[in-house]
Amino acid sequence: MATTLLDVMAVDLRLMRAPREGDGDFACRLAYSALRFWMQAHCIDDGYGGALGIAQEAVERKALQWVRSVGMAYPEVTARLVPRLVHDYCNALVAVGDLAVTDDGLLRCTVPHDVTIVPGVTTTLGLVDPSQEDGVLCGAMVVRGKVGNLNRLGGTWRMLCGWDTVSHC
Repeated sequence: MATTLLDVMAVDLRLMRAPREGDGDFACRLAYSALRFWMQAHCIDDGYGGALGIAQEAVERKALQWVRSVGMAYPEVTARLVPRLVHDYCNALVAVGDLAVTDDGLLRCTVPHDVTIVPGVTTTLGLVDPSQEDGVLCGAMVVRGKVGNLNRLGGTWRMLCGWDTVSHC
């Protein structure tokens, strides 16, 4: 049996297909989850190993190029991960401290650090390998603790914790 792009991404991100989830929906959820790591990787691509940072517009442009490449196999990805969502997603990563803004207004990855989202639920932000984390991958973040508590989230955290909802956690 041939290994597909979905198979590779699912293993890397430790995501499982939801019951009755089609290839297109699964590809969207995987791409949404992987987007965090792609944006972090783009921030390292400044020619100095991430020391200087990169403009947010460049991060978003490179992320959209990646989205389009995934969309070649799964058109639903480009239909759902539109430029506005990618922009908002990048802003959310900055807002929670996953990406940091330098004095020059450029984006850099942050070092791994634990953050409490709600009582009893933590996540590790910063440049981390999700396949090495101990927890549940919800959308873009690996969370540890009482995952059901995530249903109380709003705004930025909710955007990062799930594709449509956090019910898949």
